[in-house]
Amino acid sequence: MAQGKGQDQGQGQGNRFLQLFRRPPAAAGTGVVIAFPDSARLKLERLARELHQRFAQCGGAQLFALEVTAGPCPRLVIDEAAVVACNGAAGTWQVTVDHDSDTRLTLDSADFASIERFVRLYIVGRLSELVEGALLS
Repeated sequence: MAQGKGQDQGQGQGNRFLQLFRRPPAAAGTGVVIAFPDSARLKLERLARELHQRFAQCGGAQLFALEVTAGPCPRLVIDEAAVVACNGAAGTWQVTVDHDSDTRLTLDSADFASIERFVRLYIVGRLSELVEGALLS
């Protein structure tokens, strides 16, 4: 009996602990989105890992930097020409590709999935150019 009573007291303390951290129910449509400052960096790091794994199979991962820089606005450096950056204030993403000294392509989007697709296509295009160049030489 004493053992059962102790377990009940422990459960009571656990319930009290949970009640301290339980959120009150929110009214419909009153939710709050909390921005985590590292979430942009984490997304870029995840993308860099995924790209490295995907293109390592064909030997292309060594041709790209795929490095994430630190700082308040993290950036993913794809290669010497392409960079993905987060604009935290606007909540958008930007891909910049410097093709040559007078040509720059900039893609802005609030949808990170669109940015990911564009970067994959960019890398496939660069790999295609490299293979084509090797075949022609």
